[in-house]
Amino acid sequence: MRPGLCIATMLAAGVLQAQVFRAPATGLPDTIPFTLSAANDLLVRAVLNGQDPLTLMFHSGVEGLSLTEVGREKAPSFRTSGSMDVGSWGGTAEVDAASDQTLTIGDRTWAALDVHVGRHSAVGSDGKFGHDLFAGQVVEVDFDRQVLVVHDRMPDDVTGYQVLTIERQGSSLLLKCVLTVAEDRMEQPVMLHTGYHGALILGTEALEAHGLAGRLDTLGVEVLTDAQGNELRNLRTRIPEFQLGEATFHDVPASTMDARSNFPMSVLGNEITRRFNWLLDLEQDVLYLRPNRNFDAPWPAHE
Repeated sequence: MRPGLCIATMLAAGVLQAQVFRAPATGLPDTIPFTLSAANDLLVRAVLNGQDPLTLMFHSGVEGLSLTEVGREKAPSFRTSGSMDVGSWGGTAEVDAASDQTLTIGDRTWAALDVHVGRHSAVGSDGKFGHDLFAGQVVEVDFDRQVLVVHDRMPDDVTGYQVLTIERQGSSLLLKCVLTVAEDRMEQPVMLHTGYHGALILGTEALEAHGLAGRLDTLGVEVLTDAQGNELRNLRTRIPEFQLGEATFHDVPASTMDARSNFPMSVLGNEITRRFNWLLDLEQDVLYLRPNRNFDAPWPAHE
């Protein structure tokens, strides 16, 4: 079991739109260093309410800001002012929340944020923040240099990038991929999910729609814990061929979602996405991908 693994959390109520205070108009993008953890999580330094330093995970599968219980203890300025209902892959829960919080990352500050408390986030993090903090902008994710670069517009040079269309479904950013299983090719939407360390999870919807449950080899069990502490037992498998845009991967380690989960989507995790550098355009809803030095890295062995 990978303790503290962060799975998607969807806010069900009480979320305010963050007001973005942009950096001074210097014409330069904002560069935010990140640490890529051993579990493939993107961790950045942040400050809550102008005084409490925290380490947060950038999570492309959620919106808003949440802290773990440990993160709350590290942030004396965080004072609970109510509660909100949140949903995670294993169920829903009512959790503590605070309104009118301020977050600073790099040269950018967001105000009027609602922040809730979850039980788990990435190992080494005090919580997580979602893609909506960069609404209307272009987020460059450079795994070679380990930096996030926030642009107000798409950079002029996009040489070598392929372009994929994003479909939004709630807080999720979906990409189309193609799976080949038992010589059958099937198109499948997958959620861009930097909170999942592995390569691919086939959601309950995909398993049912394509009749995959009995056609995949079972290679053991992957035990995950979602943001509210619910335990999921996913079956490990391998996908003979996985195509994302122009890139094709073979013998891809994957898992099938626990049938008890209320989350139907398939998930594209960082074991695949870390093999590209990105330009995530949250204004036009497109993702530019270019292979990086990790592209041909071997798949990790099962634990």
